[in-house]
Amino acid sequence: MNENVVKQVTTKRIEIIDALRGLAMLGIMIVNFPSINCFSGDETSKFGGVVTTWDKFFEQLNFLVFNGKFYPIFAFLFGFGSYIFYTNAKNKGFNPLVLISRRYLILLFLGCLHIFFVWWGDILLMYAILGFLLIPFMELSAQKLLKASLFTLLLIPVLGVILGALASLGVVDMSTSLLSGLNAYPFTPEQMIATYSAGSFSEIVRQRLLDYLYDFTFLLSDQITIKVAIGFFAYYLGIFGLFLLGVFVAKSDWHKKIDLYQSTLKKSWWGFLIAAVAIHLILLHPFFEKHYGILKGEILAAFYVITFIIVLRRYEGNRLFDLFRSVGKMSLSAYLAHTIFVTLLLYGYGLGLFFKIGPAHLFPLSVIYYFIVGACCKFWLRFHEFGPVEYLWRRLTYLK
Repeated sequence: MNENVVKQVTTKRIEIIDALRGLAMLGIMIVNFPSINCFSGDETSKFGGVVTTWDKFFEQLNFLVFNGKFYPIFAFLFGFGSYIFYTNAKNKGFNPLVLISRRYLILLFLGCLHIFFVWWGDILLMYAILGFLLIPFMELSAQKLLKASLFTLLLIPVLGVILGALASLGVVDMSTSLLSGLNAYPFTPEQMIATYSAGSFSEIVRQRLLDYLYDFTFLLSDQITIKVAIGFFAYYLGIFGLFLLGVFVAKSDWHKKIDLYQSTLKKSWWGFLIAAVAIHLILLHPFFEKHYGILKGEILAAFYVITFIIVLRRYEGNRLFDLFRSVGKMSLSAYLAHTIFVTLLLYGYGLGLFFKIGPAHLFPLSVIYYFIVGACCKFWLRFHEFGPVEYLWRRLTYLK
């Protein structure tokens, strides 16, 4: 195989990853549009502005199909991309530890700015922190990475089942406060709605910082129970497990062997479809919903990924998939752009529509917005190799 053919094949493999990242961004935008219309501690159970029947319909559709199903894809791809960056830096003669540490440090700083100026629901800061923990795993063998990933992903559900069994026997009370007597969150929902919808920029910044901190300091309040603590750590441990899984797939070069696995992908598609239906039925029972609920999102995420790859390979060159690839290549720019747009739409220093509109408006708006952003990304990439934020991130990482 000559050099040009190798380059073309490698480019196609990278484009598949970009397209998957673009798919993840679509799901994340659909979830985040109504999530930004909430305050801290409320976005995982219900959305703001739910008034009409259509609001309730789109809220349920979001939770059933999108919420919790696309961040696993994004987390997996973050681990995948981190390993590709690490090995590329190593192959080019750079010190990979220095470069990837600087890369995460820049992401951490960007996350802090995002929290302060835009939205308390930021993921960049935590991704950067977990990224630093990921560095020691980069040199592990593929086999050890797979074991570490599976152990991390399954630890919390297994622990949850054990504690659930103890709770059913009366040994442990999952609803008992671990730290009784401490203060709960100081603001009422009415106060937070008033601040976000009509407050000044400085008032909203203050509320935003308190909301972000509350996502962690509530662990030290009288609201913390065994059940809540497990759910909190399960979320971040699950993200780290998906990081590890992404590193494993990148190190195993699975993305370079997709053409060899078409039959396996189709069989896996049926397997994950059956698993997704089965787990939704099983989770109708309250006991299993408490302890296995986190697996629902990851199984559906895997089903979405396999479905997308099969369809992508069949309709390669389709304009729609070109749009996904464009958004995926500029995912950091697209992520920041959508949170800025929605906060300007909802917050008091913008149009002030916080809690005044609901999922019936925000769900279709998120889809329309995604395709507008996709068109902008395609246009931008006609003249530039990287998105604006990606370009800045790269320049600061390499210090050139």
